[in-house]
Amino acid sequence: MGKYDAAHKRLEEYDDVFSDIINGIVFQGRQVVKPDTLQDASIEGVYQYDKNQLRTNRRDTAKFDRTSQMEAVLYGLENQTEISNIMPVRTMGYDFVSYQRQIDKIKGENGRIGKQAFSKEIHSEQKLYPVITLVLYFGMEPWKTPVWLRDILQFPHGRRDELLPFISQHKINLVPVAWLSEEVRSRFRSDFQIVADFFAAKREKREADIFKDKREIKHIEAFLSFLQAYTSDKRYEKLRMDFADHSRKGENVRMCTVMDLLEDKIKEESALAMEQGMKQGMEQGIAVMISSYLADGFSKELILKRLVHYFSLTEKQAEEYYNQFTKIQEDRHDSALS
Repeated sequence: MGKYDAAHKRLEEYDDVFSDIINGIVFQGRQVVKPDTLQDASIEGVYQYDKNQLRTNRRDTAKFDRTSQMEAVLYGLENQTEISNIMPVRTMGYDFVSYQRQIDKIKGENGRIGKQAFSKEIHSEQKLYPVITLVLYFGMEPWKTPVWLRDILQFPHGRRDELLPFISQHKINLVPVAWLSEEVRSRFRSDFQIVADFFAAKREKREADIFKDKREIKHIEAFLSFLQAYTSDKRYEKLRMDFADHSRKGENVRMCTVMDLLEDKIKEESALAMEQGMKQGMEQGIAVMISSYLADGFSKELILKRLVHYFSLTEKQAEEYYNQFTKIQEDRHDSALS
């Protein structure tokens, strides 16, 4: 997605958050995947696109769940804020690269010990570990595009039923975060539960509930970077900087505290905008007065007195406005003559 600040760890890369997402979605809340059995996996894969062309396939986040050296599952998370009409093909690509990497590793090891499988490529007893990809969708609009590969295909007229049994039954594992039920969201135990509730509340127009949320956020910097990335609200990035000391000290922060500070920033920005608007209006009035008085032949001394009286300026401020305006007038005059 490219919206993350590379200097900060993604929220989903924390093992407690990653395992929580997998347990909540794949295992209906049962604590099957443990943070201490997770290992980071490569998120980049290279495959041959044409005879002389290679392409890179990059996941968002991926981890192995290794219960032993012989048993593993690879889980991948893909984040979406927008609906993609080709998501089934994209996830097929991610999974293909992960399976191909396993095959290449097995074949390489077989060659190293002199037990190549030749035309069989790998031995019958050699198996691949499962690859599971979840698509986390953070949009506010319902995902109405196909989740099955078959539904993005254009079949010849009258042949769909005949061809369908021979088409790969690939389906994306869609997780529409803002649309998850309260029962599903309650399965999460990490910061991701607050994330899921946050997006659900935004979709349901229950923003007031967010301000009452007293749950503690463990990974505050990553949490705020996450919200900034998926809401496009830059104020969360400013908050992240404000909470940096809490993060370094390992202190948790309540969600309601975050939202209170966010509201304060909104008020500050609104007040600043009003102040700037009033200042611009006042400056326009000052310019009109100076222009009119000069056109009528009034002296500088009298004009300054009028500015002090009508705009509650100090003598120094009135002088600065006068000099600024007359210089603009002189520059315009010189430009017209040249």
